[in-house]
Amino acid sequence: MHHRAFPVVVALGILVVPLAVGAQQPPKMYRIGYLAPGPAGCPLTAPTRAFLQGLGDASYIEGRDVILDRRCFPTNDMVGKVLADVLNATPNILVAAGTPAALAMRDRALAIPIVFADVADPVGSRLVQSLARPGSNMTGLANLTLDLNAKRVQILKEALPGVRLIATLGTPEDPALGLATEQFRGEIEQAGSMLSLQVRHFTVRTAADLPGAFHAMKKDGVQAFIVQHTGALFWTERAQIADLATKHQLPGMYPFRGQVEAGGLISYTADQAEIYRKAAGYVVKILKGAKPGDLPVEQPTKFELVINLKTAKALGLTIPQSLLLRAEHVIE
Repeated sequence: MHHRAFPVVVALGILVVPLAVGAQQPPKMYRIGYLAPGPAGCPLTAPTRAFLQGLGDASYIEGRDVILDRRCFPTNDMVGKVLADVLNATPNILVAAGTPAALAMRDRALAIPIVFADVADPVGSRLVQSLARPGSNMTGLANLTLDLNAKRVQILKEALPGVRLIATLGTPEDPALGLATEQFRGEIEQAGSMLSLQVRHFTVRTAADLPGAFHAMKKDGVQAFIVQHTGALFWTERAQIADLATKHQLPGMYPFRGQVEAGGLISYTADQAEIYRKAAGYVVKILKGAKPGDLPVEQPTKFELVINLKTAKALGLTIPQSLLLRAEHVIE
């Protein structure tokens, strides 16, 4: 009797053990290295929330399907150091928020798929060979920021009809960090000349330079200013910049909605939420097997004008009704 039962027990054991082992295998989780400008604490921002929403729309849930390893660099010269920390965590894919992050990844992460978002000139920055056929380990979404500088000057003039002297607030030129300051200034000058505006340029390197820059602008008779789009410093210190602008009664045009939500006056840019939701879609395609070099770089089709009426009141300004009616978002 025992001899007859023995093979059955063994057979059951053979069946049970592999099933138990198989049941212990966790589902695949992908690690996304996400590098963005911002303070070291890397608080959650609207673009990041839009990115997570895009992942969720594709049924990729943080903590279940993906780990979002989000790191921030407060200034552009810190991007390489912070990226090294991201790479040490061995991500499956990288997301670069902005040109400086994308440039750092281009030179240091040749073997990892990369999706960039909010990059002004992907071809000119040598991130991809062409928009239609990137041909490398990178793809993503451009933001046309450089093309929008003339429009920003035009909107600023419409908001402030009496303005004659404006300034740019920028960082030192450093193409290696994505800081095309001279190009930015040249475009503002060209657009300003068409509207009979004089333009002066002010440079800051650190947060400690900001109060002095605003003092100098006010002393020189500047009536409004435009912020450079590629400086991580200007995003990290957006609240301080808005406070200084109000203190010195200087209206500002900003490249991103978040800077106006922090107290700036006006921004005009590609729709950030749309860009980052679509960036998540690129990530999902690559995780499912697509090659970055085969995915065309997309350019934005939606743009948003944001006006902070609370700030306008603090500056003693009345924004023309025609401009308010065109705004996608008015903060009151």
